[in-house]
Amino acid sequence: MTVYIALLRGVNVGGHNKLPMKELTELCARLGLEDVRTYIQSGNIVFRSSIPPSDIAASIHAGIAERFGFDIPVIVFDADEWGRILSACPYGALAAEEPAKVLVTLLDGKPAESQLEKLSGVVSGDEAFHLDGRALYLRLPQGAGRSKLAARVAAANFKTPATARNWRTMLKLEEMAQGLDG
Repeated sequence: MTVYIALLRGVNVGGHNKLPMKELTELCARLGLEDVRTYIQSGNIVFRSSIPPSDIAASIHAGIAERFGFDIPVIVFDADEWGRILSACPYGALAAEEPAKVLVTLLDGKPAESQLEKLSGVVSGDEAFHLDGRALYLRLPQGAGRSKLAARVAAANFKTPATARNWRTMLKLEEMAQGLDG
């Protein structure tokens, strides 16, 4: 069985799309996912499955829509791809020192080139971004709250589902995945 990480976009944010993690865990188990665990309230799920990733995403999406009435994008990565995303971070030194200052926007597919071009216009100071496969890394030395780049990425329509996680969450999900893999 393969270990997967599924990310939900826009749950439990500002009182909207309230999705209790206990109920999400139970839903995933009913869908045939095994050893299901969640991390914090933002829709991070780690589990094992022999189901193909696209089917997993569709099943979780449909299950949430049926049970909770939300149309929530679901993005699935296997543990190997997750490890490659962590290893490929071009801002590793900053991530190691100040993990809150590195964000990763995780994409379900290839982003719209026009949106990436718009990001260049709002980069300021030491900020930077780098796209590698399904990961858009953001270097935010002043923090996400003060960053026009982070705000633009959050509002961007990449023409593919996307959701962001801070570096600390990325590492925790890796740790949880390794716990299921070993």
